[in-house]
Amino acid sequence: LRFFATDPSALSSPPTSETTSSPPPASTSDPWKDCQSQDTETRLVGCTKVIEAKGPDRIRLADAFDGRCSAYNQKQQYQPALSDCKSAIDLNPKYSYAYANLGSTYLGLNDSSSALSALNKAVALKSNFLWSRLSRAKALEASGSNEDAVKDYEYALLIDPANQQASEGVARLIAPASSAQPPEFCVRDANEQAQYIAVSAA
Repeated sequence: LRFFATDPSALSSPPTSETTSSPPPASTSDPWKDCQSQDTETRLVGCTKVIEAKGPDRIRLADAFDGRCSAYNQKQQYQPALSDCKSAIDLNPKYSYAYANLGSTYLGLNDSSSALSALNKAVALKSNFLWSRLSRAKALEASGSNEDAVKDYEYALLIDPANQQASEGVARLIAPASSAQPPEFCVRDANEQAQYIAVSAA
């Protein structure tokens, strides 16, 4: 199954236009193909049909639960997403993409601790998957672990040097630290200057 990650930076944004504007394209005759569709609504319907039919096997059924979880994430319906991602993991405990989607679900629920737990597992199972790194960086940032978040953003840039989210994350977390130094130096320089003036005056 192709993985459909939820953009971590868009978790608090309104649903994308594909879920709010024109109706989804007509369904194909194969629910499994629908379940792999890029269109959120088509994927939701297709995966639901595969799930209701109990799937041809545990792995395919896990794929369907994961696909529907990602669709619910994109629709910001996090409670049903939570149930589906957990079902996918129960069926396939080494399914890295399901852990990554579960982490995105917890981010949507503002549960950074649970998100970190899921995303740590996702990264352990597939360390070079971009979306697991970006989601974990987001969770780390939300929990105040900015140094670790920077490391994940930087790792994401190694995977995709042009990734805007990773670039913005690094800039956002490093810039405050670097910009905080000049005022400290200015204060120190001003104090030294005041002491110099006082000694000179004496």
